[in-house]
Amino acid sequence: MNKGIPNLLDRPQRLIAGVRAAFLRLMVMNSGAAGAEYAFLIAFISILAAVGMVLLGDDLQTYFQGLADSIENASQPTPDHFAT
Repeated sequence: MNKGIPNLLDRPQRLIAGVRAAFLRLMVMNSGAAGAEYAFLIAFISILAAVGMVLLGDDLQTYFQGLADSIENASQPTPDHFAT
């Protein structure tokens, strides 16, 4: 696993803190029904994101690890097959 790429599933507290901070900002900016609607929207999106990360976690990890490996290999010089 590449230590340079953070895994959101390893730190759910960070995700929850971000959602909570966004919710509190919206509640301060909007009052009444509009604030409640934004709160439900944020909750719904965060639930979908969490479910998506859990369901696609292994596939996404494999994809991004392959991408990281490709980038790492691209920085290595190409062998010169015509050198004698």
